Amino acid sequence: ESNCEIQIESPHISRRHFELVRTQEGFFITDLGSSNGTYINGGRITPHEPTRVESGDEIRVMNIEMRFEIRDTQFANHLDNLPVPMFDPILAMPPQPYWNDAPVLMPGADAHANQDYPEHWTKLRPKHLKKVNWKKNKVRIALLVLVPILLILVLTEPRKSEEPVRDPANQGTSLSYDKLNKEQQSVVKDTFKLATSLYVQGKYALCLTELTKLHNLIPQHENSKELESYCEQGLELVRRQQDLEHRERERQQIEQQISGYVETCKGKLSAQATVEDTRQCLAEAMVLSPEHPLVIELIHTAQMREEEAKFLAEQRRKEDSRAAAGDAHFRRAINVYKEGRLAASLTELQKFLNTDYPRDETNKKEARRQIANITKELKVKVDFHLNQCRSLSEKNRFKEAWEACDKALQEEPKNKQAKDMREKMHNNLRKEMKAIYEDSVLEESLGNVESAIEKWKKIISENLPFDEYSKKAKSKIQKYEGL
Repeated sequence: ESNCEIQIESPHISRRHFELVRTQEGFFITDLGSSNGTYINGGRITPHEPTRVESGDEIRVMNIEMRFEIRDTQFANHLDNLPVPMFDPILAMPPQPYWNDAPVLMPGADAHANQDYPEHWTKLRPKHLKKVNWKKNKVRIALLVLVPILLILVLTEPRKSEEPVRDPANQGTSLSYDKLNKEQQSVVKDTFKLATSLYVQGKYALCLTELTKLHNLIPQHENSKELESYCEQGLELVRRQQDLEHRERERQQIEQQISGYVETCKGKLSAQATVEDTRQCLAEAMVLSPEHPLVIELIHTAQMREEEAKFLAEQRRKEDSRAAAGDAHFRRAINVYKEGRLAASLTELQKFLNTDYPRDETNKKEARRQIANITKELKVKVDFHLNQCRSLSEKNRFKEAWEACDKALQEEPKNKQAKDMREKMHNNLRKEMKAIYEDSVLEESLGNVESAIEKWKKIISENLPFDEYSKKAKSKIQKYEGL
């Protein structure tokens, strides 16, 4: 949400995911009931329950990793104010000795007699500092040159008093340098030079040890307090670097373990392994990092394999269903043929061929053969009825001829020739029935009712039932039968 102080653009982060608060007891983090949970140093915390966090703890949400650190807001200013020649962060890395093969100095008389030391420790420059690109960094080079010169002038400025600055806490109990005997002065000088050498070599802990010895004798010698401050800062940087290296070694070790688990699972799991099988195999890797890319990838592969298997199974089910529908359609068409409905069976077989059924090559081949046979059989039947229709028509047996043409149409309803011949037979029959009906009406008008009834009965027997004259004849007979 927009009112959150820390906003992270990610689909894995909830609108209000977790809350960080500072109390008198320290810092606490609370998961606000997020969807993907919150992990501290690899362990998932309980939602809505404050969990203490320390500086350096890792906070993770899915594949998003954060590190919680408590820092001094003025630390950067402290570093910026350090003199460049005297202190450099690169000193935190293992350095080369300033003097090749130089032995470590020990306090004692004449211990430095044969050593070619520089005039002052502030003029030392460790060899391991990178070479400066003079052309590309003119402004920086100028600053680097001016700052040490000014610093040396300040440090080498003559003291108003030869008496060293004393620690107020030690005043009255500590000796000044000029009150030491020659042996003690020699020890102080040697100790200071040894501390200077150890600082240049990056051995800050040893440097602080020597300076502690020196300060136990006198409060300060030359710039020993400043040297002590730089050694402390250098030691802090070294410790931080060691901590980072330790964390990196742990990360690499975990990375190697996870890679080993994943490779083992790849070899053990078959192509039919389910997501649950994969999760069980990766259980140890998921304890180390449940959201590791290699773990997620292997589980995702199993999920895709499961989804593909489900999809293929559904496709097979649909294909089997369609194939069964095709078999049923073919059997239905054959049953229509067996019932003697040749034209209807031809229609069903043709529909079957036009429908895309899977695995139906055998049925389609049989359907084509059946269509060819039924077509021949239908033609024979239709031709038989049409020939019969023509023969009866020549004998003026128009009712029987009409019935023969009608049978041809029943076999093949779309046969145009049969339709035309049947219509012609009907017209011829109507002409005959009309003449008989007109004669019967004339007999009726002359009073010859019995003769008229005989003609009407003839119309009913020789005409088609649905014809107009058949209906009129029936009406006339009903009229006289009721008298």
